[in-house]
Amino acid sequence: MYEVFNADISFTDKTLAPQQWTFEIEPGCLTVPVLSLGFMKHKMGGLVIMNNEKFSPAAILETVFSSGEIDEATTKKWQKMRFSSKYIKKKSIIYED
Repeated sequence: MYEVFNADISFTDKTLAPQQWTFEIEPGCLTVPVLSLGFMKHKMGGLVIMNNEKFSPAAILETVFSSGEIDEATTKKWQKMRFSSKYIKKKSIIYED
C-alpha cells in the first residue's frame, strides 16, 4: 500500500522548482518514505527506461513509527510486523562507536 508521486524533469532543465510531497501516516504503523529516480529516453518506439541493475538510484528518506491504535479495516491486507524487545536483543547486531 503506497502512494506514488511523479515529477517530469527534462534533461535540458537547468534548475528544478522545489518539490513537496505529503502523505497520510496510519496510526500504530511503520512508514518508510522512499525516493527512486527513473530515467527515460525518447526513442523511435516511445520512451525507453534507462535504469538497469547497475544504475537505479533510490534512497530511504526516513522511517517513522506513529503511535496510536491500528485500524484493522484499513490495514487488513498489509504485511504484519511484530517487534519484540526479546527478539531484538537476541537476533540483532548492535553497532557501537
